[in-house]
Amino acid sequence: MKELKVKISDKAYEALEEYAKSKGLDIELALESILMDIREGMLTEKYLLLVRKLDEVLRSHPSSVGSMYLEAYVDELRKVKEEIKSRGMYIVSDLEEVTISNRTLTRCKDLVIKDCKRVIFKEDIDEGLFEERVLKIVNVEEIVAPEKLKALVESKIK
Repeated sequence: MKELKVKISDKAYEALEEYAKSKGLDIELALESILMDIREGMLTEKYLLLVRKLDEVLRSHPSSVGSMYLEAYVDELRKVKEEIKSRGMYIVSDLEEVTISNRTLTRCKDLVIKDCKRVIFKEDIDEGLFEERVLKIVNVEEIVAPEKLKALVESKIK
């Protein structure tokens, strides 16, 4: 683990404390959660911006000039997609029900589960793999997990 010393204003620290308290986290985990959300948001924002620009170009240049722009934006979209894939981060969100198995976890480096009604963790999940790959679980109404994973699941809930 690396050590980083940062000076922040009292107001910023109070906001961080308030966030940590609302999520039931210590300061370190709260900061990690915020930074992860920022990273996810930046990639998503970049991707969506490129899609909007692509749409604008196609509407304003339906000719061969438009196809040159199209190729450039498609290339940029591929780069962003590859950046997301290279990080191996998967975000599972806004589902009624999702089942996570050991196979699911072997396919991704980092898994974030958020805003789901019901998440089921299968019996075949290796505890070490779960600990390594599941980054956080946020705003899930019901979690079904085998007894061997219950403590690990609890530690991932933010």
